[in-house]
Amino acid sequence: MNNDAQYESLNRSQFEEFQRQLIFKQGSPEIGSIAQLDFLERVVEGGKQFSEYIKNEVGVLPGKSAPLPSVAWTDRELHNMPWHTEKEVFDIFSDLALSQASCPETWARAILDFIQHDRFECAFLAWQSSIDGKSRIHKALKNSDDTEINACVRAVFRRMGGVYRDRGKRSAFIDCPIARAWWRHYYARETRQFFVQDEVEAISSSLRDSNIWEELIQAMVSRLTVIGAISIRAALIHLLSTREQLKHQVREIFNAVGRRCAVQAMPVLSAPLVLQIIETEILATLESSSEVENNIAE
Repeated sequence: MNNDAQYESLNRSQFEEFQRQLIFKQGSPEIGSIAQLDFLERVVEGGKQFSEYIKNEVGVLPGKSAPLPSVAWTDRELHNMPWHTEKEVFDIFSDLALSQASCPETWARAILDFIQHDRFECAFLAWQSSIDGKSRIHKALKNSDDTEINACVRAVFRRMGGVYRDRGKRSAFIDCPIARAWWRHYYARETRQFFVQDEVEAISSSLRDSNIWEELIQAMVSRLTVIGAISIRAALIHLLSTREQLKHQVREIFNAVGRRCAVQAMPVLSAPLVLQIIETEILATLESSSEVENNIAE
């Protein structure tokens, strides 16, 4: 995969400052401010007006323009992206530089174009599990619910690309559904390069499990960065996509791999060899430890 294209993005520092002016901590007297109300009204209006408003506020850095999705998306499709939509997202940004793909400002810039050209409604970004975004915003505004108003603003920014100060480098990977789909597809394709018997769709499907995905991202960007080595990441993703029963042991397995890397240079090994070590040695040790703990408990 040749990922070296630089796409247009929002100005990061100004985008972060813009978010700071509109997202507040719980209990802040600024929750429910006129600025927040104005922002949500613009979200509901959506379209070109919202897109131009954000671009004028934070500025756009030059780069390649992304093509638009072929058809409009429903709110359900945005928040739980089906395989065909995920594949289209990846195809649109197939050459996107990895350094840009991890940045909220990159995805926010593209999403503004999608909104401007009616590929989905801006208000979709505020969804909550039990209520669609537009209804959630209308309810918060109607009830003058300051806490919920603040939550809606935060949700829009998270889904639009991410909020650095909330989750740091994890934000785009976890909070933005379009970025999440792109990375899921990227890692699935990467894994298949080492394990050709695997299907990209099946690998991607396993990464939809929120526990697997969030543990993987948390480990790679902050807690256990050695997991981000390509051979280790591919071996672990293959393992978890083919042995579903291990999905409740993800953190335990990652930690065990991290301990092994402290005494063996696993990142320089091939992905199949890393997998062999994990399956024959690391998992066996974990199973043995679990048995000992169970015997002690009994």
